[in-house]
Amino acid sequence: MNLAQALGAAAAALFVGLYPQTCGWSTASAQETSQALTRETIRAAARELADLMETSYVFPDEARRYAAHLRARAAAGAYDTQSNATLFASTLQTELRAVHPDAHLRISPIGTTEAGARRVVGGGPSGQFADALWLTDGLAYLRINSLPGGEDVGARMSAILDAYESADTLIIDVRACPGGTLPAMDALFARLYAAPTFVMTMDTRTGANPQMEASFDDTPTLRRAAAPAGITRYQHWAQPTTPVSSLSDANVFVLTGRTGSACEHLAQALRETGRATLIGSNTGGAGHYGGARTFGAGRFEMFLPIGNSYAPGAESWEGVGVAPHIRIDPSQALAAALREIGADESLASAAAPPARMYGIATAPPQPGAAFITIGQVIPGHAAAASGLRAGDRIVAVNGRAVAQVSEQEFSAAMRGARLTLNVDRNGQRLSFTMALEG
Repeated sequence: MNLAQALGAAAAALFVGLYPQTCGWSTASAQETSQALTRETIRAAARELADLMETSYVFPDEARRYAAHLRARAAAGAYDTQSNATLFASTLQTELRAVHPDAHLRISPIGTTEAGARRVVGGGPSGQFADALWLTDGLAYLRINSLPGGEDVGARMSAILDAYESADTLIIDVRACPGGTLPAMDALFARLYAAPTFVMTMDTRTGANPQMEASFDDTPTLRRAAAPAGITRYQHWAQPTTPVSSLSDANVFVLTGRTGSACEHLAQALRETGRATLIGSNTGGAGHYGGARTFGAGRFEMFLPIGNSYAPGAESWEGVGVAPHIRIDPSQALAAALREIGADESLASAAAPPARMYGIATAPPQPGAAFITIGQVIPGHAAAASGLRAGDRIVAVNGRAVAQVSEQEFSAAMRGARLTLNVDRNGQRLSFTMALEG
């Protein structure tokens, strides 16, 4: 397994953060998670969290500050009276973010019903991960809904691009893309560059996930590089097709908005290498990647950032987003791109997102997973109108437990005329039924 495949094995965050889940998941019984905290379990949880931060958080110096804070506060008895798990988790998160701000660092008590399940994150609206069309002669439009993992996703992206090889201008729309992984991005980059190009540095805390780290291989698009002590560094390269694609000469625009994680990686890479003009708003600011970890005898879970990405000559977009060249309301970004090339702005209507979708951004179920975490609920669609929220955990689809639903069945359900989802929201079970019109 190489790094691209490892990154394709899972993902999470603001939008949700990052590339795939790279940290392990421990288990806890419902009985354990429902017990009231005692002075001993509180202090033990704080110490375990301190150890976890010190050995795995992406920045070693900040990791030591986090750990020192937790140990000192626990030893002084500062948490001893916080027997409520939710309040204790909130206190820990607030204090750590005060020590060093990190929007991806999130802590919560584990619910009493999904013990042992694996967090599924990232992904875009279920169904086709990308849509493309000709807006007019020579002008192609590519909307990326997500950058999923999987062995065939690079070939699927290549197949989409084959039909647009003759484009003089390519507009890439990542305004609603919450993130994903690298293979589809690599297939796109292979068409857009005429020579091998260094596009991104990815720094991972050494030892944060030894099993994953041991599986990494150098590839044409990911090359291990020298790094400071405590950091494992990979350079992400665009590797052109052979022969070189005619799209390498195309004029490229990237539309930005509610753009997260790997789609921010794509946007910053194209921006900083001078390959594209970005139009829209700052992206979501999900520059750290990592995964879910548990602590406190399995009573708590956290999203632990273990890696950081940044383009050559640029800084991480964590917390600030990737800045556009042309700043405009994202809803007007496509029209602005058309104006830039002197095209008719009315062409934008042809690229409207399909109305027949529920607007749920999530990855498909993984084998054996007991739930699927919703990464984003897209405004203006049926899911948002029903009351579903980002962070809700889908535990059943049309009456069937997630563990019994295949990826194909899940995708079909998301395209069906009627959909019922049972979700867990902070320990509360809710049911949502929605329908597609037309």
